[in-house]
Amino acid sequence: MLFLVNGIPTITPSSSLSSSLSTSTQLPLSSSPPNFSNDLKDSTFPVLLTQLEHIEDANCESLLALPNLHRLLEHELKRNNPQLLLLAQLIAQNPHSHLLHLPENASLILDSPLAYNLSTPLFVLQLHCSQIGDDPLQQWIPLLIYPTSALNFYLTVRLRPFDLNACTLPQCSNTK
Repeated sequence: MLFLVNGIPTITPSSSLSSSLSTSTQLPLSSSPPNFSNDLKDSTFPVLLTQLEHIEDANCESLLALPNLHRLLEHELKRNNPQLLLLAQLIAQNPHSHLLHLPENASLILDSPLAYNLSTPLFVLQLHCSQIGDDPLQQWIPLLIYPTSALNFYLTVRLRPFDLNACTLPQCSNTK
């Protein structure tokens, strides 16, 4: 199932998925991702993997937002870069204090890039398209979206691509 953002479907590549073993996390995983529609809440890892493998049907800048993807990105970030999540949370709670000091990959935007109002952070993938010589390059970029304490403002943080380890999550082993 695709999640539509401004009428644009979302998707993701298998090359960004790899397996590496690790089971420790420094921060607890959130009990539930943001409010996904009932259709999306039942999305399984095979559904996610299918969408990740069919990037040829995706539009540039489209977003892939699924509950399992949210959990997977959150898990990897809490395991490998918990300071980033704490910093993003701090900026989201105090956006006026950080307006002039945001890193280049972060911005405060007036409207949510998603069709519904967020009350909790959302972790998605955004398809970035570029050209290297004659070869087109499509790459999924992790995007963190945090609601801020300022009404209707959202903090967005674009990350460098990183490997995802789905096999450390119970949902992955349950769907094998």
